[in-house]
Amino acid sequence: MMPNDVNTAAEQTSSSEEIHYSSVEVPDTVALGGDFKEQLESGRQYGDIREARKEADSLLGGMPAERKSTIVKDMDKSVKIGVTAATCAS
Repeated sequence: MMPNDVNTAAEQTSSSEEIHYSSVEVPDTVALGGDFKEQLESGRQYGDIREARKEADSLLGGMPAERKSTIVKDMDKSVKIGVTAATCAS
């Protein structure tokens, strides 16, 4: 593995296995980042960060309003992991 490679949980899981992203309270940012990496590499485009957050929200099962600001930071980390990993892989 090269120093800039990201070893994501999504890469370690075969496509026939379900990926667990934990919960909205404690999201697995690496697994979510791996999902974004795969989506971007397959040609998926997001209009803006809100669209990516909406996808992460649905993968995690919904976001409680009282924790929204903290959870959004975790979602943004996941998107950054995915974008960085997809960019390094190209």
